[in-house]
Amino acid sequence: MATKTASRRDQKSATPVIDIHLRSAIPGRERWEVEEIRHKPRIAAVVQSALQEKQGILTVVANPMTGRILVTYEPDSPQGQIEALLRAALQKSSKARASEGSQELSLFQNPLLRLVLRVEPDRKLLNKAAAASVLSTLGNFVIAWCTSALLGVVAKRGKTKSAKSDLWFFGFVTAAGATAAVVVRHYQNRYWKALATSVEHELRTRAFAHLEELDMSYFDNESTGALMNVLSADLANVSKFIETGPGIAIESATSVGVAIGLLLLVAPGIAVIVTLPIAAVFLTYRYFQRQLAPRYANVGLRSAELNGVLTNNLSGVATVKSFTAESYEAKRVRDLSNQVRQANVDAAVAGSAYASMQGGIYGSVAAFALALGGVSVEEGSLTSGAFLTLAQLIPRLMSAMGAINDLYDLYMNASASSARVLELLDTQPAIRNGKRRLALDRVRGEISFSSVGFAYRQGYDVLKGLDLQLGAGETIGVVGATGAGKTTLVKLLLRFYDVNRGAVTIDGINVRDLTLQDLRQAVGFVSQDVYLFDGTVSDNIVYGRPEATREEVIKAARAAEAEEFIRGLPQGYDTPVGERGSRLSAGQRQRISIARAILKDAPILVLDEATASVDNETEAAIHRSIERLEAGRSMMIIAHRLSTVRNAHRIYVMEDGRILEQGKHDELLALNGLYASLWDVQTGMVRGQTDPLSRG
Repeated sequence: MATKTASRRDQKSATPVIDIHLRSAIPGRERWEVEEIRHKPRIAAVVQSALQEKQGILTVVANPMTGRILVTYEPDSPQGQIEALLRAALQKSSKARASEGSQELSLFQNPLLRLVLRVEPDRKLLNKAAAASVLSTLGNFVIAWCTSALLGVVAKRGKTKSAKSDLWFFGFVTAAGATAAVVVRHYQNRYWKALATSVEHELRTRAFAHLEELDMSYFDNESTGALMNVLSADLANVSKFIETGPGIAIESATSVGVAIGLLLLVAPGIAVIVTLPIAAVFLTYRYFQRQLAPRYANVGLRSAELNGVLTNNLSGVATVKSFTAESYEAKRVRDLSNQVRQANVDAAVAGSAYASMQGGIYGSVAAFALALGGVSVEEGSLTSGAFLTLAQLIPRLMSAMGAINDLYDLYMNASASSARVLELLDTQPAIRNGKRRLALDRVRGEISFSSVGFAYRQGYDVLKGLDLQLGAGETIGVVGATGAGKTTLVKLLLRFYDVNRGAVTIDGINVRDLTLQDLRQAVGFVSQDVYLFDGTVSDNIVYGRPEATREEVIKAARAAEAEEFIRGLPQGYDTPVGERGSRLSAGQRQRISIARAILKDAPILVLDEATASVDNETEAAIHRSIERLEAGRSMMIIAHRLSTVRNAHRIYVMEDGRILEQGKHDELLALNGLYASLWDVQTGMVRGQTDPLSRG
């Protein structure tokens, strides 16, 4: 018996299993799926607060609508620490869990309302739209009352002397009311549409501006399709609800209030009978919302996944065609589209069941109330005029309740979409902006990497105690095999990521202390993977300096040896380049990107594999451009082709995240190490032969 008691005690005191899953992780940022906080704002708030108190934690965003927690932290935190802290915070939330139970989101925790309030919509426009909705509803009641009065006059035909004049009066009032209702309805639709589009516009511009402020690590863990879904489909769902939802809700609330008030005056007993079942239906709302919300959230997740595949396929259409994978990709899209369809069906069926149940209750209540009213007329406790009023009010009341039910699908979609938009807006960049300004005209261009360690994922170091120096006005080369960590240097210099250990400085100032604007203005960057925007040649060259004149654009193009081919294009500098520069060759795109960097005229210039994907003629042209660019600025040239860096003041040879060798070209050849081996492979030389590139 004692054993059984102890066993029960152990079971009762056992720690509950907490269901959490790591969704994505990079150094300094982790996103977790936590079922425990889904639709439980109190628990989410407790967990968020508990995590934020921990040392090393930068920001925490717990979203009770989606059940996700985003944590940013100091990158050098021990591996696995965040999971341990998260589980401890969830343990701490046990009291909140007990008090919250199955409680749903309160009105002001509702993601849709939170999102709209964040925008602070035009109050005047909102008031006009709300007033028009109320007036439209009251106008309908006036029309209904006049119609009832007309029927009453007709029913008393021959019993009153003023019947004819009463008919004309009520007929005129009905016609005037109908005309006024049409006008009011026009302005009502106009105001709500204007409000919806203004909110959508403001949210889209804010969300995009916020997205642009987020660091590169965020984009590493998010698909482009999912982000496009937030900026387009999700915001469209919110706008669609604002356009129709509040107006219908105000109309319905006004109708319910007026109808119940009049029913209480005409037939109090029937009014109570009608009201009680309606109240009972509303009490079931929380239960159904808890069941339906995950289904509508799933629609958004499946749609985002489909959009991601569509975006990738359209971007890589040449690869798809080259591998004759059209059928395979079509099947993928068909399968994902079917998942979206099924998710929509599941949500719609569940929502329809709820709406149908309510509609059935409303219809039954209306039929019972009218039957009871008819019996009351027969018994003499209710006049026929009162019954006519009853016959007008009850269907109108039930229609108002039905209109609210019809909004449910729209509302749930908008709420799920709002949660995803809020998740984006609540995400804080892991890269914090520094406060120290850097005047471009005073930048010397000295760059130092001191004992730098970095990993994109914990436990997989890319840079390991790396030291590298670039003096003012110097040109250095960085070479090494693929995966050695060369491009990572650029990302750390521009603060796309922050170092885990050590420091990167410009003119002796830690880049973490500088404002991102000044830091990135001081560095010109030409990448191997050139990105040209869908505009003209000129648009792309002036991207870093929109105020540049056409003469400055031409001068930059000439320095990049791009002017000749640009002049040969159909519209010269005004020729559209297509999406990602698809209408130009790789060499042409590269030269335009160099012209863009020249026009920016930054004191520091970084070339990352600028000659890797071009022919010999273009490579020679780029070399000549580099020679012109070297004057008066510091340059870091990252290259596979050693001929690109042979004239550099100093060459660093990287291997496995470390500097293996450094020196001038001839010094490195004399070492007979990795650089010499790479040189032999690329030039086809056998050690001891004369360097063919050194011949006059």
